[in-house]
Amino acid sequence: MAGAGACRAYGPLPIVDHAERELFKFAEKAAAPVGTTLLGIGAFPVNHPLSLHMTGFMGTGWNLKAVQNADVLMMVGMRVDDRVTARLADFAPNVKTFIHVDIDGSEMGKNVRPHIELVADARNALEAMTPHVGEVDAGRGRWLAQIDAWREEHPLKYTHSNGHLQPQDVLIDMYRRCRSEAIVVADVHTAFGAIICHFHPQRIREAIGVSPCACGARSGGSTAPGCSTTSSTSCSC
Repeated sequence: MAGAGACRAYGPLPIVDHAERELFKFAEKAAAPVGTTLLGIGAFPVNHPLSLHMTGFMGTGWNLKAVQNADVLMMVGMRVDDRVTARLADFAPNVKTFIHVDIDGSEMGKNVRPHIELVADARNALEAMTPHVGEVDAGRGRWLAQIDAWREEHPLKYTHSNGHLQPQDVLIDMYRRCRSEAIVVADVHTAFGAIICHFHPQRIREAIGVSPCACGARSGGSTAPGCSTTSSTSCSC
């Protein structure tokens, strides 16, 4: 699982030098499925076969199934908070090895005590670990096939035929009109939960006071269209 620290490696680095590249290399070499937290969206491409999409209480069904059945779980650049674990007693009951990588040592063991603690920059840690990944065993194929089965059993979908305009309908039309190039700002409620499924991860921003943020994103020099979404009727653009 990857959090915000995997997207924003510390230091004055351009986006291509953050930990996304190292995470991608590590995941492919280890054939390791990757999910992200809310703030980690963009750390791993959601259209990749190894992507579990988002985890936690707003996560995908196949991600949650994978977490609950995994025997090894590595958290990179993220807090293991209640938005990820939900009810702590039921979190990842089959994990035999829990690894936590974070630059902030105070995050270690806050909610879940890891078996292996690595206080380090996410990019440096992943870069150092990748050469030590051994040959993937045959059982990994069965595990990935099981995740694919859960993906089919618990797809991202919504009801089209209840006679009312659905938020997803609006978001899909926004996506089509913007051709995936918009800078999208959403609040922290249901609008954000829905929008993550339809827009390019690197262009989504979570904010309070979404309309000013959308306008600010445009005034920062970007030529991309700006969109704001909110679950409140008081927002206007």
